[in-house]
Amino acid sequence: MKRHSLVGMSRVALMWILVVTFVVASFGLAFGQSNEVIVILPGGTLEKVLRKSWVEPFEKKYNAKAIVTTGLTMENLAKLRAQKGNPQIDVVIFDPPGAIPAANEGLLEKLDPGRIPNLKDQYPFDIVKHGLFATQWLSNQGLAYNTKFIKEPPKSWADLWKPEYKGKVLLPDISTSHGVFFVSIVSKMQTGTDLYNTEAAFGRLKTLRPNVLTFYTSHDQVAQLLNSGEAWLVPWVSDRALTQVAAKAPIAITVPKEGAIYFTSHIGIAKGSKKKDLAEKYLDTAISAEAQLMNAQEAFLGPANAKVKLEGYLAENLAYGDQLKKLVAPDWNKLDQIRNEWTERWNREIR
Repeated sequence: MKRHSLVGMSRVALMWILVVTFVVASFGLAFGQSNEVIVILPGGTLEKVLRKSWVEPFEKKYNAKAIVTTGLTMENLAKLRAQKGNPQIDVVIFDPPGAIPAANEGLLEKLDPGRIPNLKDQYPFDIVKHGLFATQWLSNQGLAYNTKFIKEPPKSWADLWKPEYKGKVLLPDISTSHGVFFVSIVSKMQTGTDLYNTEAAFGRLKTLRPNVLTFYTSHDQVAQLLNSGEAWLVPWVSDRALTQVAAKAPIAITVPKEGAIYFTSHIGIAKGSKKKDLAEKYLDTAISAEAQLMNAQEAFLGPANAKVKLEGYLAENLAYGDQLKKLVAPDWNKLDQIRNEWTERWNREIR
């Protein structure tokens, strides 16, 4: 009897040990998850900078964890649409072609300045008046080129059509925000002022096809092809090109005589985020003066925080201050309305 009692007691004790272990483990897992937020960053070299300027300061200040996934504007919009009502992402970033539809479709949380103090230091861009997203930086498209093969800076967007560049031109695909910017500037090149003239833009674009090597969908793809000399000329975003310049790559970028599209890039919180408190803290970190200054210095991104002051090379080359006078800001709602038509025309006539 005594032996059986001891065996029975051992089994009971073992059962309680297992129960307690399970409860403790579950509590620990739940606690860990409650201190995590899922965020999107672009990939490549910019991701490395943003991990340093956004992710690390956030994690250190709030003793939290930012789980990073990567994606560009239209990919991020597609994710929000697919996850509507049950978002698996907490903080999302995109250029206006993704940010505007996301705001209009109810995919973003209203931002509370009382909980996100750095909102008060943002430049007053009209595009954010609804309060559904903040501005994280400014940049612009320009003509980037390989300096080994093109010795003089291109003067006009029309240089893309030069016969000596046959098979050496890269174009942004229409599935990217940069494809939309490019169509818009071609419209302006053709008309002088109109950024939205579909017929003028596509009539000219159809004649560019013989010069096109390929249509890019990632910035790393551009850097590789431009550095190798497989491509010589490309409509590209200034911050990525200037990063290559800083790395001593044979690359330069210029703003043609017709000007270039400049754009604000944005950050928001997915509607229905289960980690809204942490998401607000992360967003506040991203738009802080400290983060914006680091992004300007290391990734050549124009600051959206008015407390950041740039001088010298940065002031002369970033989308900032007097440089904005050379650049063109479109009506993003108009571009959003016309985007589907441009996508259909591009896929039918250009690719």
